Amino acid sequence: ELAAAPRIRGIMASPRHHNSGLQHSLEPHPRPTGDPMSAENPTRHGFVVNVRPEQRERYLELHREVWPGVLAKISEGGIRNYSIFILENTLFAYYEYVGDDFEASMALIAADPETREWWSNTDPCQIAFGTAPDGTLWREMESAFYVA
Repeated sequence: ELAAAPRIRGIMASPRHHNSGLQHSLEPHPRPTGDPMSAENPTRHGFVVNVRPEQRERYLELHREVWPGVLAKISEGGIRNYSIFILENTLFAYYEYVGDDFEASMALIAADPETREWWSNTDPCQIAFGTAPDGTLWREMESAFYVA
């Protein structure tokens, strides 16, 4: 069934890509203690994965017209300012989370049938970047610098 509260990767990765070893301490520049989460004070997330060279154009084509239901679920899950960049065959994803329960938001997105169908199209286009933990493709990065 569903893995427990997977984090979003790229414009979604399936529950089997969840890296249960990641802790919130890896979230780049977490909010100060006691600071409420809001659109003005989100947590920032960056991820990296490779795209299979033979699937690169398919991946880009899919993302030219992301399904409206997938976009709606991303928004409902508190994800804002979501971008995916590509350099050669490496994808970098960035988003900001503005909700109040990250794990519950990720579980909400992961449980959505349309999102799961989307992943069945995007997953075959991806391959892990470097040495990814078992069962993962996208790897969360630590922030090295930030200025507002």
